[in-house]
Amino acid sequence: MGHVEYTHTAEKFFRELKGNNAKYIKKIMDKVDYCLDKHLFDYDPQCNKKAIKGSKTGSCRLHIERRFTLIYTIIGEKPDRYAKIHEILTYEKAHQIYGQL
Repeated sequence: MGHVEYTHTAEKFFRELKGNNAKYIKKIMDKVDYCLDKHLFDYDPQCNKKAIKGSKTGSCRLHIERRFTLIYTIIGEKPDRYAKIHEILTYEKAHQIYGQL
């Protein structure tokens, strides 16, 4: 398997999760491991991921329970490609910025 890289912005999101949302850290980490490491290039109905239309940076998104959205790019050359997570946002906030990516 490959690996997944997190930017400082994405790591900061985990440190700032509080209250009721803090319980989602494990769910997010498990979904990242499953969808962006083990199944990065496979279709799996458990992974709601796709390329963001019109993205100038080649960004993709992964929804997690319609609560959070991860913005990531695929880095590297075959066979050493992996996901780099740039941001973790609320579902609503992600839909506001799609046109800016």
